[in-house]
Amino acid sequence: MVTYVSRSKDRIFHPRFLALMNHYVIEPVACTPASGWEKGQVERQVQFVRQKLFCPKLRFDDLESLNSWLVAKCAELGRRAHPERQDRTIDSLYQEECGHLRPLGQAFDGYVEKRVRVRSTCLAQYDSNWYSVPAKYAGCHVSLRAYADRITLVSGHEVIAEHKRRFTKNISYFEPWHYVPLLLRKPGALRDGAPFVEWQLPAAMNKIKDLYMDTKGGDRDFVELLMQAQQHGMIQKKGLKITYPKNLANQLIRRELSKISAGISDKTGKQYMLMKDKGEISGAYVRKLNLRSGQYAVLEKSKEFTLVPWRPVMDRALGQSISGIISGGKVNWEIGRGVTM
Repeated sequence: MVTYVSRSKDRIFHPRFLALMNHYVIEPVACTPASGWEKGQVERQVQFVRQKLFCPKLRFDDLESLNSWLVAKCAELGRRAHPERQDRTIDSLYQEECGHLRPLGQAFDGYVEKRVRVRSTCLAQYDSNWYSVPAKYAGCHVSLRAYADRITLVSGHEVIAEHKRRFTKNISYFEPWHYVPLLLRKPGALRDGAPFVEWQLPAAMNKIKDLYMDTKGGDRDFVELLMQAQQHGMIQKKGLKITYPKNLANQLIRRELSKISAGISDKTGKQYMLMKDKGEISGAYVRKLNLRSGQYAVLEKSKEFTLVPWRPVMDRALGQSISGIISGGKVNWEIGRGVTM
């Protein structure tokens, strides 16, 4: 907390420590170096905590596990009898004392901040590790805030990236969505690029990805879908976690259908109507479309058309009117003399 002690014994405190003191309106008083008797009670309390909580030496995989273990041990100590009030537990006296304390108020935002330059690989360094930021900040200077459990990167007043803090060495930690815009230039990196090797997408998204990647040029088309999802706010970040809408796959498919239907509307002059979730549907089956997300049939009416999932039996009614009942996103068709599917 003290960064420098002058010959006149004046102390120069760390700026973030002074910010903490100012936040809680506390005036720091420094002890004399190598004079343990000035804070003997504190030293004994620290020794007690070390013996009860940290002996023998413990090892945890992350801070969450350590804090959970400490909470359990503190609760165990709190159930012990108070050394001066043997008829009361430490917890009961503490709760009684809390009633006489002032509210804590807003918690202090405790972090260490430094200015860093983002490399061309969209990575910023802290403590021998590298953390990704959105591609548009490559080569820029940003503020890196190191908390006990996370790394936050800020540009201006905007939080541009947040990662779980790691205590490893010389390892790069990627958020794949930061690199999606770069895939427009190199879509092949989606297959084996370092940020995407361990990318965990929702199952429905992976299914769509597989359909696209199995066809020539599909990687570029799938990148366009990812860009649409990112630009239209379908992907949201809550804290350190990326959240996806439950119907994300359906939203992406609908965007592809909207793009295709716009071209059909320009050619035919008819209005595109989205297939409903339930009810009746009918129209003249005029042709089949082979899209990345699947095969679709074009049903036309006098002033409008609809795209519906294609079925092989529909080819028997090419150029004819067909009808069906929509239920649960599926269609039971009637073709010819009551043939259903």
